[in-house]
Amino acid sequence: MGNEISREPDQNSCIQMIEQFLKDRLKGEDRLAVQVRDMVERIALSREVIRAEQVCHFSGMGLRKLERMFKTYVGVSPKWVIQRFRLMEAAQTLGFQREATFTEIALALGYYDQSHFIRDFKAMVGVSPSEYAKFAFAQEEKHPAG
Repeated sequence: MGNEISREPDQNSCIQMIEQFLKDRLKGEDRLAVQVRDMVERIALSREVIRAEQVCHFSGMGLRKLERMFKTYVGVSPKWVIQRFRLMEAAQTLGFQREATFTEIALALGYYDQSHFIRDFKAMVGVSPSEYAKFAFAQEEKHPAG
């Protein structure tokens, strides 16, 4: 390739040769990576997805395969991804809806009881839901939207 380029007098032709050389060597798009990306996007956008089994249903694959793909391409389990997005929604709800109770939020996220929700929220966010809500409300009072 180097000899061909050095013999070519036209700079634009040299650039085209180099570009073609590089394009030929680029790895094609990984179909499985695209599939996992699409699943993560659907999890993020679909509030009703609260279990890995639901992802299995819409993806058409078994739980073990799904878990292996997520570990390979995302680095965490599908359960962790689902939990992260749902707990982010919980944090938004706590920050903007004073009337929402922890029980209502926990049930909406697919938790069977409030204590598991509180434990997971604290593990993911770093503070309890009540501490987070107090902080969010205090920030809103200091800096009202408007």
